[in-house]
Amino acid sequence: MREIWDWLWADTARTFLVAWILFWGAVFAYLAYSSQRPDPTPPLPMKKPAIEAPQPKPKPKPKAVSKKVAAPKQVEPAPKPEPEPPREPWKEDWARRAFGGYE
Repeated sequence: MREIWDWLWADTARTFLVAWILFWGAVFAYLAYSSQRPDPTPPLPMKKPAIEAPQPKPKPKPKAVSKKVAAPKQVEPAPKPEPEPPREPWKEDWARRAFGGYE
């Protein structure tokens, strides 16, 4: 046995040849084995659940839109701001004098 082993692995070309034969032998052995396996059994039918899930409610149908054009809505005008109180120039003069012309 030792002599056969030494002869197989003594040369690079023989080593490659042995590896090549072993590889393809394994491939064909797998293909032969896999083709003989029976098909997997079909899954068992599912049992009906004891409590059924609630069915979704049907969506209401959209109402028919009339072809009449609606009158534009009346928009209330924005309230006018109150007028400013009349200016009192004497207060402005006093502030200008008190703070050195600061405005």
